[in-house]
Formats: sequence, structure tokens, C-alpha cells
Amino acid sequence: MKSITIRIDDKTFDFFQNNYKTQTSGATRAAIGWGALQKKTLASIKGIFSAAQLSALIDVFNASLILQTPELCTSNVILTEFEDACKLNSLQITWEIKEKETCELIKQLSFVQSLFLLNWIDRFWQTKNKLEKYVKELARVNEDGKKLGIEIEK
Repeated sequence: MKSITIRIDDKTFDFFQNNYKTQTSGATRAAIGWGALQKKTLASIKGIFSAAQLSALIDVFNASLILQTPELCTSNVILTEFEDACKLNSLQITWEIKEKETCELIKQLSFVQSLFLLNWIDRFWQTKNKLEKYVKELARVNEDGKKLGIEIEK
């Protein structure tokens, strides 16, 4: 098994110390479980949003510190940030999306879906992905198999 070093806050350290034989065994279980949970949760999100809606959400959270605070990764925070971006920057016009429809979709997200959606958004900003290709991972598809929203390069 490979070894890595992670930084955790006191609260997380105490959780591992109080709930596992060792902090390392707790952190290992958490890291392995995180990957499995992320995969399953992103699969549950796939198809909810159009490519344009996902692109707009990625745009909203460019350089956001919220992405670094899991407790803030709720649908209410996503909704508030999205609505502010629409009011202040006309995000819905830039990405040619319906604000109300997107808000309704955001409201339906569970805490875990919100957390992993924001983690997915953060991953975009941490890598050198092309936006059109990246949103293809989760974008909704029409009955004829074509992506909705922005054009996706193949």
C-alpha cells in the first residue's frame, strides 16, 4: 500500500483518534471510502444538469474559498452563489441558461451530492482540463444522444 501525508484539522484528528484503533487506520479508511463515495455520488448527479449549467457552476466557483470548507458545501450555498452571479454578472445570459430552472435543480441536491459536485468543480480548477470536455462527464443527454447546452467537442 502507498503512503501519503495529509493535513487535517484538530476536529478531524480527534474524530479519528476517538473512533479508530489508530489515526492512520481511520484516515486510510476515510481516503478509500471517499473515492468509492465520490464515484457513486457523481454517477447520481450525472444527467441532472446540462453542459451549459455545469459550465456556469464551474464559472461561479472560480477561485472560491468555499470549495476548501466541506461544511459549506451545501445546496443552499451553491444556490446563493449562483443567484448572486446571475444578479451581479448576468451569468445566465453568459451561459445561455434559464436561471429559475437551474435554481430548481440545485435545490434538489442532497448534502452529499452538493459536496461532491463542488469537489468536482474544484478538481476542474486544480487541473488543466478543457471546459467543454470536462463538463461532458456529468452533462445531461437528449433522447437522441446529443448533449444539451453548449456544443461538446468529440
